[in-house]
This record gives sequence, structure tokens and C-alpha cells, in this order.
Amino acid sequence: MAIKRILLPINEVDDSRQVADLAFGLAARHGAQVQGIFSQPGFAKEYWADEYGMSVGEFEKTRKETRKHEAEAAGLAREIFKSHSERHPKVATDSVFTFKEFRSSIIDHAFCADLAVLGHTHLQHNSYWHLLVRILLSQSTKPVLVAPSRPAPKNLGHRIVIAWKQSPEASRAVAAAMPLIEQAKEVVLLTVGNPKGWISSRVMKDYLSLHNTTVREENIDPRNERDSELLIGKTAEVDGSILVMGAFSKKRWREEIFGGVTKDVLQHTDVPVFMMH
Repeated sequence: MAIKRILLPINEVDDSRQVADLAFGLAARHGAQVQGIFSQPGFAKEYWADEYGMSVGEFEKTRKETRKHEAEAAGLAREIFKSHSERHPKVATDSVFTFKEFRSSIIDHAFCADLAVLGHTHLQHNSYWHLLVRILLSQSTKPVLVAPSRPAPKNLGHRIVIAWKQSPEASRAVAAAMPLIEQAKEVVLLTVGNPKGWISSRVMKDYLSLHNTTVREENIDPRNERDSELLIGKTAEVDGSILVMGAFSKKRWREEIFGGVTKDVLQHTDVPVFMMH
């Protein structure tokens, strides 16, 4: 399936220029539309007045102040998305500005997109992108592309590195990334220190070769390095590379608490990462 709509969340606070450039660059390469979405929680339901002991006057004052803030935030987000669009005039755009409940509105629109592009998630530093990654990876049926902290190269996607192991998450990531794989000039099917994975990687290589004849296998001995460091390092060897991997192959709560490859990659990556749960 081709990539025809890329969802780009926007807020009025974070500098999203590099994230937008990645989304628009990928859209230009695939002839896709970029749909900007600004969503924030609307004002509390009226039962809050009773619940928190607010008088009617206090409630009305708070509601007016909140509506004013929401309108200002939406206006800023519109201008930000407009500036992104003006830098990429050849890319088709659409925008959604909603005060519907944040989580449900993001998921609703992710269902109707082929890919969501998100900002880099050095998770402990940015709660907005952190929240979006967790929501979309756990509740959406679509993949996400997490931008690194540095600008995306113009040849983004010329090389695809697939972190392969025989798991449902990795298989779904490969299937979702097929439009990228088919257009890549080089595809590396990478396994890390897993002899059982070598057998399945040969089968996967045969399959991927039907979509791209450049596919080659590579296995890395982890030695004393973390898997995440090896995956990021291998991807970073060639400019324009994207890392494709399954996300949260362990139970998500376990990775959140104890850590895992997904969490490590999100915290430390300086390459674009295409993920699917």
C-alpha cells in the first residue's frame, strides 16, 4: 500500500520545524498529503463546578479564561502549520483543529492516515511527544516515524535498516514499511546475536527480495554493547537511513518500568525510527 496521508501533530509550544521538514520531505518523495492536527483538551464538564466547590461566577470566569487560552493556542498552531506548508509549496496539505478529547482525536485521525510523524522523544525531556508515542504505538493500528533531534537529510529513505527478529511486532513493522522498502536504494536486514533469528532472516530476505533486489543480510555480535546502540549505530553509518523495527515486543508495562530496546532507542536515537507495535 502506498503512503498517501502523513499525520503531523502540531502544538503551540514545541519547535516542530525539523519534525515538519521530515514529514514534508517524505510526503514529497511519496506524493502524499501532510495532515496537520492540533488537538488539546477542551474545558472541563460542568460537574467540575460542584466537584471542586466552585461558585457559578468562578466557574464562568474560569471557562472564559480557558476558552481564550484555547483560541490563542489554536491560532498559534495554525500559523506554525501554515509556515511549514509555505516552506514546502509542492506538497498537498490538510489541517484539523479540534477541541475534542486529546487522546481520542489523535487516534481517530491516525486511523485515517498511513503514517504519523512525531518529534524526537528523549522521553524524560518532552512530555508532549512522549505522550503521543505511547498513545499511537499502543492504541493506533498505524506506524509512527520518530524524528531524530538533527535535521532530516534530503536523501531520507535511500537506505532502510530493518531490525529483524521473528516476532509479530517486527513482521507488522516490515509490512507497514513496505512503501519505504520498495523505494530504497539499499535494504539491510539486520539481526543481533540471535542464531535462531538467522534462519528466519533468510526466509524474510527471500520475501523482501521480491519487493527490492538490493536486500542483504547482516548479523551483529552484541558483545558488550546494548542492542539499541548497535541498531542506531548501524543505521547511522549511511546518511539518509531509516531504522525499521517492531515496538514493545515485551509487555509494554514491563518495558516502561524496566526498560527495553524500544525505550532505549526512543531515548537515544539520532536517526529516524519507523516503529509499529
